[in-house]
Amino acid sequence: MEIYRFTGLFVITFLLFITFIANGEELDKIENQVNTSEDAIYIAIKYTGFEMAKNLKAEEMAKMTKITTISDDKTPYLHTKINNKQVWEIIFEDINICSNDNAEKKCFRSFKVYIDQQSGRLLKIYSIMDGYDKGKSPLPSAERAEQQMGTSEIYLGFPDTLPEYTFFEVLSNTAHKAENAGEIIANYVVESYMGSEPRRIWAIDLRGLDPIPIASRYASMYVPDYQRNHRRTVIDAKTRHQMFNSTIPQGRLESKSKTNQSSEKNK
Repeated sequence: MEIYRFTGLFVITFLLFITFIANGEELDKIENQVNTSEDAIYIAIKYTGFEMAKNLKAEEMAKMTKITTISDDKTPYLHTKINNKQVWEIIFEDINICSNDNAEKKCFRSFKVYIDQQSGRLLKIYSIMDGYDKGKSPLPSAERAEQQMGTSEIYLGFPDTLPEYTFFEVLSNTAHKAENAGEIIANYVVESYMGSEPRRIWAIDLRGLDPIPIASRYASMYVPDYQRNHRRTVIDAKTRHQMFNSTIPQGRLESKSKTNQSSEKNK
């Protein structure tokens, strides 16, 4: 059964890849090598819409950027194209993600933006709230995420064109308020859903939210908080239309005994 499942997934992915190329776009075409801090920030602004960094001086830009290597990415279907790559990491501080001017402290977030040094493509946007415990909403491995998403939703690659709507413009269109999330993880990818033609989308995962309420008071025994306290919203990058939102993929909480054993080993 596993062989048939893998073969089916391969065939579907290959056919979607061919369709994408036939539409005049290539997934892995390398375009522009990014050599300077200024160029990295300029490209990051194009993707994110964080315009406030445009007028910074060169020395200020240099402090915001560094070349690094990602080794622990868990993006389903695409983690092998992110991990062990030389990337630009650009840090934008104090970004107000709320719509009003009298925003609360939680509205001001720092974001790390990762740009492929060789192609200039956006690989990931990441933000974590000060003091947030990632264990409240564990992120699944890429392999586990792919198992849960199955063949109904596949990430095919990174677009070689800029989005019509930036990350900042689509963030307000997520299923929940982003300022309430402990973590914000965003990907701009080429995706196919239920066999649809490949399309450019923003996938924005808000983790560490208040758990989605459920009717039965006993339900928490069967649907614990960590399965209900995150939401991934998929938004069309061309139209800003929210296509769907889901609690898939889901991670697993480590048992206390396993965590304690790990702690003992590290002493």
